[in-house]
Formats: sequence, structure tokens, C-alpha cells
Amino acid sequence: MTLELAFNILLAIASGALGLLIKRLYSVIDAQSDKIERILVHYQPRSDAHNNQNQILGAIKEVKSMVDKLNDKLDRKADK
Repeated sequence: MTLELAFNILLAIASGALGLLIKRLYSVIDAQSDKIERILVHYQPRSDAHNNQNQILGAIKEVKSMVDKLNDKLDRKADK
């Protein structure tokens, strides 16, 4: 075995390892890209969140006013 043959074998092994490393890095990058795309699809914009929050607060205020009216009616009923 000559020095040149040993060097060629070592170079082939190093090239193969480097190729596997690059392949693995690209697969990780692709997986992260897929995750980012899913986040963008399912992400709720801030304006939508504010609209939803305002709708929920409006509904809560309506329920509170209904409960207050019922409470007033019960108080009047109890006073009689």
C-alpha cells in the first residue's frame, strides 16, 4: 500500500462523511421550513386576535347585564 493509495482512501472516507453531513443538514433545513410554513398557515394575526377578544368581551358584557337585570328582578321580588 502506497502513501498515495492511503491518501486516496482517506480522502474518499472524508468526502463521504462530509456528503452525509451535508445531506443531514439539508434534511433538517427542510424540516424547519415545513414547520415555518405550518406556523404561517395556522398563525392568528394580531388584528384577528383583537377582533375575537372584542367579540368575547362584548358577549361577556351582555351576559353581565342580563345577570344584573335578573338580580334586580329577584331583589324586587324578594322585597314584596
